[in-house]
Amino acid sequence: MIKALMGSAFLLMAAAVSAQSATTATAAQSATTTQAAPAAKDPTICKRTETTGTRLGTKRICKLKSEWDAEARLAQQQFGRAVDAGNIGQPRGN
Repeated sequence: MIKALMGSAFLLMAAAVSAQSATTATAAQSATTTQAAPAAKDPTICKRTETTGTRLGTKRICKLKSEWDAEARLAQQQFGRAVDAGNIGQPRGN
């Protein structure tokens, strides 16, 4: 009885996840087709990120090269400000 309930619950969850991923894929495809013209000049780069603590937490993030570059530049600027402010590299104490 419990196995049957667990099996049906698993099937319902799998169906919900596949339906959600299908709608996400459809939305991603429509977004990609609307940005098809700039893609010729600025290639799309996909990277995988892993969530700590789970084997199933891998996400694929696709952005334009210019977006990845802007994100890296922003991270470098924020790191530089933190170092200049003395938040990093200073020993704690006193």
